[in-house]
Amino acid sequence: MVGGDKPKVFPTEIEALRAVTTRLLAYFNGHLVRDGETVHAKSQANALFPSVRPIVRARSFRWKGWSMSFTFAVGDIHGCLRQLEAMLRWIEPYGRGTVIFLGDYVDRGPNSRGVVERLIAGPKSLEWKWIALKGNHEDMMVGAMEGRYEESWWLANGGIETVESYGGLIPQAHLDWADTLPLIHSDQYRMFVHAGVKDGVHLEDQTPHDLMWTRFTPSDSNEFWGKHLVHGHTPSAHNPRTIGNRTNVDSACVFDGRLSCAVFDDDVPGAPVEFIEVKMT
Repeated sequence: MVGGDKPKVFPTEIEALRAVTTRLLAYFNGHLVRDGETVHAKSQANALFPSVRPIVRARSFRWKGWSMSFTFAVGDIHGCLRQLEAMLRWIEPYGRGTVIFLGDYVDRGPNSRGVVERLIAGPKSLEWKWIALKGNHEDMMVGAMEGRYEESWWLANGGIETVESYGGLIPQAHLDWADTLPLIHSDQYRMFVHAGVKDGVHLEDQTPHDLMWTRFTPSDSNEFWGKHLVHGHTPSAHNPRTIGNRTNVDSACVFDGRLSCAVFDDDVPGAPVEFIEVKMT
């Protein structure tokens, strides 16, 4: 601060400060707990204060009228509505930004309908922008309903849980929403897709199948047309993690209850500045 000036703090700012203070204190125990949720927030360096710095910077810079912005990439949800709602509550103290959902909202988990309805409803504040990308499980669901894929194939890959969550009838509006989701999103420094990209193929020649179904091996990295690639699709207990020029955010939420999010500073190229992991307890 300059000249002893103090920022004008509104109730929402007070709540944000309380949340940040709670997180700082919790870091001394190595984790965060709220309402039955266990949350781990860690930086790439796995250091204490860099891990929480983006939260503090986002709020304090906004008081000064500066324009900081962050992008949050949320991994595969697979019908886990409780984890999704918990993640959104932990993202909220940043105050503003873009949330990119990396696909696979349906199948396997208990509440695919609830997840789809929450994403369709969108953010509760105009300070936020949401972008939902299409995953291979949205593709399977729509394809099975339209006859492009064998229904038995989809049901065997988690579709039966989706049908049950809808009570046996999926609204056409939800199928239309899932079918028209974008396959890719790019910003100044990063590229976001559900699964990945096919090696040796120009970006404009990547097919929907490439973007929704590609599997990276653990060591795969590339130049990716000068951008950092962010994706899900391939679950692992080691995720979220950054390998070279890509970050995989799929931490297998539907199998162990842990939903992950990579946080990117929009003004800084490359890897995430921190990860947020929510696990229901």
